[in-house]
Amino acid sequence: MNYKFVINHLRTGTRCSWKSAYERRKYLDELTKRTEDFGDSLTSPYDRLYKLTFLHLTRNHGSGLLKLYGSSIAMCVCTEYPEFAFKLWKFEKPPDGWWIHLATLFNNSSCDPIAEAVLREFVLDAMQEKNLKTLDEWENVSHAHLGSSLLQRFNYLGGLHYTLQRLFPNHKWNKQITNRVGKFE
Repeated sequence: MNYKFVINHLRTGTRCSWKSAYERRKYLDELTKRTEDFGDSLTSPYDRLYKLTFLHLTRNHGSGLLKLYGSSIAMCVCTEYPEFAFKLWKFEKPPDGWWIHLATLFNNSSCDPIAEAVLREFVLDAMQEKNLKTLDEWENVSHAHLGSSLLQRFNYLGGLHYTLQRLFPNHKWNKQITNRVGKFE
């Protein structure tokens, strides 16, 4: 499929063969360029892919593409752009069971080093999102400041305090953090 055809496909809704990796990639490239609600403040072209939704694809004749990946946009994007290390937690919906699988690897007695590295990156991203400059600032965070989505993700892992202690064992944690922002109840 040539680039001109991709643009025409988005305009007219003509059927597309999803067998070609080139066609799939060009479709996603063009879709993210043409979708205005992604904003211009994103730092890289890959950041725009985090913003793709089910509606973006279905309204632009990409249902067949979604079917290839079990309706998972995160799986679609990660497969079609293997050169970029996507952070699955940044997608609107990570692949089904991803948090549970990651928690299982993390909570295993011999914690999986890859799961630990992924979760450390997740915590650092959460710190940036919540404007926390140091690990000590987690001690002053309220449930309301974290938000239910972030709390739920920490709960999959065993709670905020447990996760922080496991990921950063050399840090001196205030014992009171457990009662303030630990497991969400």
